[in-house]
Amino acid sequence: MRELANREWTQTQLEKASGVSRSTVDSWQFQPRPPRVATIRSVASAIDLDLSEALRLAGYPESRIPQEVTVAAPTPAHSPAKTALADTVRELRDEAEREGRSLGELLVRYGLAQPEELAVPDALPPDPIIVEIQESSDISEETKKTLIRLHLENRARRFEEERLKAEQRKKPGS
Repeated sequence: MRELANREWTQTQLEKASGVSRSTVDSWQFQPRPPRVATIRSVASAIDLDLSEALRLAGYPESRIPQEVTVAAPTPAHSPAKTALADTVRELRDEAEREGRSLGELLVRYGLAQPEELAVPDALPPDPIIVEIQESSDISEETKKTLIRLHLENRARRFEEERLKAEQRKKPGS
């Protein structure tokens, strides 16, 4: 937000230039975590700011700014680079399949998403462990994030183990 003030951008100008809604920009003042990388990328492109610097300004620690993000050029939504983006997503899906992981797990690994950003359909009940962690008043926000991340990683690992066992049971002669 400091960079926006220095450039004297209004929220309306920023919305038009970046495609990021005004309500999203408004919410940055109240969110406990930094905006999504894709959102920061759009804003950085609009205000001609280096993505790694934009991530730092948004509150991402150095350890969370992966090399792939630091060197990636901002891509406007209307750019013909959509084909390259589709290719990249296909490559990520292939990599996830080879490793027996979900696309979401790879996005988290590469720092392109946070576990809490990965949507779970509303039809599923809330995870009671996550609810308990979130509602705990004697744990810092940073510790809560770490505990939730670890819980989600362990849960994903258990699901993957069960999936592999089910595949083994389906194979003839097993």
